[in-house]
Amino acid sequence: MNRPSQNSGKPEQDSSENYLDETSKPFLAPAQPSPLPRDTRSPIKAKLCRIRKHLPQGWRLGVLGSSIAAFIVLLINLCTTIGVIQTYPLDKGFGTIFKGSCEKTKSLSLWLHLAINGISTVMLSASNYTIQCLISPMRKDIDAAHSKGKWLDIGVPSLRNVGRLPWVQKVLWATLWISSVPLHLM
Repeated sequence: MNRPSQNSGKPEQDSSENYLDETSKPFLAPAQPSPLPRDTRSPIKAKLCRIRKHLPQGWRLGVLGSSIAAFIVLLINLCTTIGVIQTYPLDKGFGTIFKGSCEKTKSLSLWLHLAINGISTVMLSASNYTIQCLISPMRKDIDAAHSKGKWLDIGVPSLRNVGRLPWVQKVLWATLWISSVPLHLM
């Protein structure tokens, strides 16, 4: 019970009501954030925080990363092709990269195939992630379908969802899907 104090005119708390002092706070009480002065952050950390604010978040960041990975693979393929054509000229439509013993040829073939498989795995992963993001319905898509008495599949790649995509997403989905098929066959 709060009573006015004789001295200051402010209410004084009764000691019987003040049963939680600083030492007896509940274990799971929310911690008070301790504000750190801005001066304690390093300039590099501050710059990274500013950059992070301008980057996309969630699935958009994943699609951006996939696009960058696909572009890097394109550059690697283009530079390798140009370099091989300039270094090893074609003879009757065929180019010879290496002439030598069978052992060295097998070893070179193994390493080249591993590199090609690694690059195609990066491409396939980037394409697959983007396809899944394109086909996944957003909350507004689900709400629109429910308002029409329809339903969409969530959490699984579904051809049902393709029919409900805007035409731009359908074209992107089809292009990525068709271009991913040869990667499976390599």
